[in-house]
Amino acid sequence: MKIICSECKKEIEDTCKQCPNCGFKNKLNTDLYLKTSNINHCSKCGTKINKGEVYCTKCGNKNKTYENKKVIYLIKTIFIRNKKIITIGIVVLIALLFVIIDNANFNRDIQKAEEYYNSGDYYEVGKIVDKYPAHSNNEFVKKYKFVKYLLTDYTMADIDSKYQKEEKKLYWLFSGYNDCLHKETTNEQQKDWVEDIKNQYYSGINSIVSLTEKEIEEICVLTGDELESKISSLLKDVKKSKACEKTNIKVDTYTTSSYYIDVTLKNNNGCSWNIKSYSKIRVYFSDNSYEDVYLSTNINLGAGEKYTFKDCYLGSKNKYKYVSRVVFID
Repeated sequence: MKIICSECKKEIEDTCKQCPNCGFKNKLNTDLYLKTSNINHCSKCGTKINKGEVYCTKCGNKNKTYENKKVIYLIKTIFIRNKKIITIGIVVLIALLFVIIDNANFNRDIQKAEEYYNSGDYYEVGKIVDKYPAHSNNEFVKKYKFVKYLLTDYTMADIDSKYQKEEKKLYWLFSGYNDCLHKETTNEQQKDWVEDIKNQYYSGINSIVSLTEKEIEEICVLTGDELESKISSLLKDVKKSKACEKTNIKVDTYTTSSYYIDVTLKNNNGCSWNIKSYSKIRVYFSDNSYEDVYLSTNINLGAGEKYTFKDCYLGSKNKYKYVSRVVFID
């Protein structure tokens, strides 16, 4: 569209920022666009009006269509003149939106990662942290990346698994404990991180065998066949210590009569068990109640032997109750 330069009065293109004739800077003037409307009739009374007139000379109605077209034209002109700036602004806005969404997702996921970390599920922690390489300055991410190598053996030990052999669990736990002992740190915070992981290995080892820190450190220097032999020896000692436990005294059979009960116990231990007169059984009834009953007899029950305790008093209040199960307490 052609407009008139306000300095030299010559006709120029409206997109020119500077007059090519006199060099005058062409500032956007809204008055230049007042005569751009093609409306010839009032939108209310239909009276013919001159182009560019805002109000009807007959009814005084304001020409809204004209005003809208003027605003649209102004916006279009502004956009043409500032196309690059607007484009850059849109790109920046989109990038900012992506950053906001990314931060929101990160905060949500990193909270979940901390829960996994505290529960010992380090594999899931790694999957989350690896999704956000741009967030390396986060405190938790820095901690995880520093101790990540130390956690590998703990994951391999798979302590809670019923299928992992005890020998393998101890092997990986000793290996991880040893890595903690030799991990280099540069500040107190890193030392605390490593100490936390070392304590976790210590707890894992002691869930299988009972050892002091000094004993664990002495084992950590062993390698190859020596380490395997030591682990086998430790597990044999554990099996021996568990050979005589009260949990291996089982109720073999029982019969009830009125408010009395006869109970036959069997010793499934690999050694003799001395049952005292104050030892008791717990009798559960079908109504979810129970009664502790004393055996009232001293007896030495050998490995694999059975013995029946007769006329154990259940109490008159339990006379008509149905017995659901019986267990040995101590």
